[in-house]
Amino acid sequence: GHRGALQFRIASSWQRFTEGWKAVKDKQWSLLDSLSPQLADPNRAAELEALAGQYSQCVADAAGLLARVREEILAVFREVPAAFVEALGQNAKAIIHVVDTTPRPAHIETDEPPLGERPSIKRRTRGCVKLTLGPAQLPERVWHDLPAGEMELAPDGWTVVLSGEQAGAPPADGDVPQGSISSYRSEVHKGLIARRDVCYEEFKVCFLQQLEATRGWVRDADTDGAARAGLWSRRVGELRSCAALAGENPGPVEGEEEEE
Repeated sequence: GHRGALQFRIASSWQRFTEGWKAVKDKQWSLLDSLSPQLADPNRAAELEALAGQYSQCVADAAGLLARVREEILAVFREVPAAFVEALGQNAKAIIHVVDTTPRPAHIETDEPPLGERPSIKRRTRGCVKLTLGPAQLPERVWHDLPAGEMELAPDGWTVVLSGEQAGAPPADGDVPQGSISSYRSEVHKGLIARRDVCYEEFKVCFLQQLEATRGWVRDADTDGAARAGLWSRRVGELRSCAALAGENPGPVEGEEEEE
């Protein structure tokens, strides 16, 4: 169903991301391991800058991976809930339509003899049982639609628009609101609407839990990348500082005697 599709698509996108992320992270650690103290030599400044350029490319690659997976996941969070709400609403309307047009005991008029007497086939063929399609003696009722905005992502991408509005709220002027169900009131109708609402709430809980978990994954990956970038900056900064000091104090020139 839609719940499984949501979880599967999110997991697939994140799996592809983690494979690329691991490759970039391994490359970054390899470059970090290459920052030996010997690179503080001013004569090896070009080598240090080359490593810095490679690390900058790794940072750009990591940022691209994170941006792509974020967009993929947010697209899933927009598409699947919208499809679920549409399908659930249409299915509920279809089932209620079937209930409204299916003969029930209240719709059957019969002049059959009392229980125990067996009417003849001829009598049965005369149409002793008449069916009246459509609700009989049931009050009309406009059933509420599913809530709007509870699974719609806000502009920031990681929160939802909790509007609290329902497109199917009872009309004040007698008009039927868009998306609501014009039907009849009975225990059967009440049960169908209640079950529809339960399905909606179960999916919403799954949606919000998955959204929060995925937001944590993205946040952790971003924090992980920022920590390595900070470590790189500190180490490279130390090497450059040492190289600058060495350039300012080159030491004794060959053949020159040191002062006592």
